[in-house]
Amino acid sequence: MVRGIHFSFKPFDFGGEKMDRAIRGKALTFISVLIFVCMTWMPLRADKSYGAEKQVKVKITSIQSLKGQGGRMAQHFADLASKQFGDRVKVTVYPSGQLYKMVEEINALTRGDTDIAITVGPSLEGIHPVTKVFKIPFLFPNETAAYRVVDGKIGNVIFADLEKKNILVKGMVWSGPYFVANSKRPLLKMEDFKGLKLISQGITQSITMDALGAQSVNIPNVEQLAALQQGVADGVGTPSSVFTRRNFETVQKYVSNVGTMWFSYVYALTNSRFWNSIPKDMQDGFNKIFAEVVQADRIKVKEEVAEILGTIKKAGLEISEVSPEELAKWEKKVEPVYEQMLQKEEIPADLFRKVKEAAK
Repeated sequence: MVRGIHFSFKPFDFGGEKMDRAIRGKALTFISVLIFVCMTWMPLRADKSYGAEKQVKVKITSIQSLKGQGGRMAQHFADLASKQFGDRVKVTVYPSGQLYKMVEEINALTRGDTDIAITVGPSLEGIHPVTKVFKIPFLFPNETAAYRVVDGKIGNVIFADLEKKNILVKGMVWSGPYFVANSKRPLLKMEDFKGLKLISQGITQSITMDALGAQSVNIPNVEQLAALQQGVADGVGTPSSVFTRRNFETVQKYVSNVGTMWFSYVYALTNSRFWNSIPKDMQDGFNKIFAEVVQADRIKVKEEVAEILGTIKKAGLEISEVSPEELAKWEKKVEPVYEQMLQKEEIPADLFRKVKEAAK
């Protein structure tokens, strides 16, 4: 019975009392069917229209290709998310800078135009200058110490204010040992730097190279290979993960592995508004996926060093490992210019000291 609805019928004279009863019977039957349909169909329609969960669309960008570290991590995340959540998510990966270049990508992330970015370390420096602390040479003795710092309390302090800019840091991965290559001679001792024109990546590297006796040359990434081919520069420093991707083995003769003299890395970042908009169980799932992707790539980077060295050796280059004792001498030589680096890069001195101490 439906309360609040009252139906009243007046008899019609269509041929007597018998006809009147027949019409009223049919009318009551029709109304009963109509009420039943309304009561059963409307809840079903409501479930379909309003109760079904909306598919979460995830846009992931990286300036690196799918064969590079950033693109590889982006695709790994997409594969795991699709496997775990099925039709609840649709993940699209845009590698190789298809949508944005380095600074553009971070700006897009803060606006929410992309949801996740797997991007190179320097990309955050413009909007969050304290991350420049990672550019200081000899900051970490090895990658284990680096992970201990960035995954711990100090890392939380460094990244804390990024949420005000709509960015959450979900992980950080080393890009492999740093290679310093040149076309003149093996670089094993400090005196081997003398007279070499080495391409530097920014202020701190320029100051470091000059302090060690080399002549630093600032050349954009896209022009570096040509500069080496033409003799504008004698050598270049770069993480192992990008050395062969930029074809530096085709124009250099000597490679020195200097470990974590410079710590190069990639970030896994997400937009905080996007993150807060997705269901709680999906946040939990994505957190586990980020952790798995980051850990897997930390292992992958170490494994591929041997492969990269094999490619370099096959190309005919002479490979040298700089001893820890020699690197300690280089660090001592550079220490007097730390203050200059901190001032020029506007890095808080107390933060630098805390990171350096925690890395011991």
